[in-house]
Amino acid sequence: MSNSIAIERFKEYCFYTILVYLFFNFCFTLFVIKEILLYFALFLFFVFCIKFKRFPRTFLDKPIFLFLFWSFISIFYSIDPGNALHDVRVYILMPIFLYYLINTVVDSKAKIQLIIYSIIVGAVFWCIIGLIYFFLIQHHKLFIDHFEFKHIHHCLYPFLTVPVFILSFHLLNIERQFKYKILYFISCFVLFFSTLLTLSRGGIIALVVSAFLFVIKRWKFIFYFLIILLFLIIISLKIQNLDSRFRKITCDPRFNIWLVSLYIIKDKPLTGWGFSGLSYSKIYQKYSQHQSFKFNIITKVNHPHNFFIDIMVKLGITGLVIFLYLILKYLYLVKKLIYRQELFVKETSWALFVATISIIFCALYDNFWNRHIETLFFTLLGLQVVLFRISFKFKS
Repeated sequence: MSNSIAIERFKEYCFYTILVYLFFNFCFTLFVIKEILLYFALFLFFVFCIKFKRFPRTFLDKPIFLFLFWSFISIFYSIDPGNALHDVRVYILMPIFLYYLINTVVDSKAKIQLIIYSIIVGAVFWCIIGLIYFFLIQHHKLFIDHFEFKHIHHCLYPFLTVPVFILSFHLLNIERQFKYKILYFISCFVLFFSTLLTLSRGGIIALVVSAFLFVIKRWKFIFYFLIILLFLIIISLKIQNLDSRFRKITCDPRFNIWLVSLYIIKDKPLTGWGFSGLSYSKIYQKYSQHQSFKFNIITKVNHPHNFFIDIMVKLGITGLVIFLYLILKYLYLVKKLIYRQELFVKETSWALFVATISIIFCALYDNFWNRHIETLFFTLLGLQVVLFRISFKFKS
């Protein structure tokens, strides 16, 4: 009896640490607080595994460990092993630890809901801080000033605002009490408006596509989707620079970056050049000087601005195949969940799936490897796996 009480107490400490950490995940400052929270949770996790001789087994173990293993192998042939080791630890290893931590401590419907609430509250809170910074501190006027992406507070990054918008939209859909519907509607509006202000083409496209995917199984929500689309069109005509961002898409320098990246991949197609962000900028500079391209030449680039090209540059076709294996297993998991009879399971599973897919859509046009993004991505994966596990309890 004392052993089971100790296990539950460990889980409780870890769970509340995760909640606080996810709340602060959307703030791009306060690194010390987040590091303390994350390492404290991981310390508890290791103590739990060693003391009680338990390690969570999940449905996605095989592709996750393969991806982690191949990333570690890439350190040895990277042109900058020190930076590669840092990137693997920060961008892959730590989020995977969080994934297993979630699968250890989250074991009920209530805990899944609390984590979703923590993500939404954190995102909306830091977005409001970002909006205050943008309008009151920087003194921008929405329909008058010409502003650029770099002027906007990093809290408004579409990788984070778009998936959390989907989660808020999901709660708006299932909520029955009017006062809570108002709160979810306000959070949807804040996240939607914040995404527009980033002027991110990938983010706005991901927002529209993911919103469509979300409502495709809910015909009564088509009306809300059309309102969002109409509002997006009206605002895009009013916000300075937003319409021009899409008009200039045909001469986007990213096309040049992708083309150079393909030449980089061609020389090491199977293994890639190693999981190092700093290495890419050096390699790109070397290759861009020896090629003539149709689009604008940018000599200094830190990443390929496309997730799948980025994986092939770093880990080769082998790394891409492993990641696609992870996605296929994840899709198989989602397929099993969305046809369950339990309303909570299939509704929450679809929302988590669309939120996860929205991150990948954003990554088609920008950099995926950021600690905040991986934290959210692996958290959503972890919640989906937990939902799969506890769905059998609902069935029984």
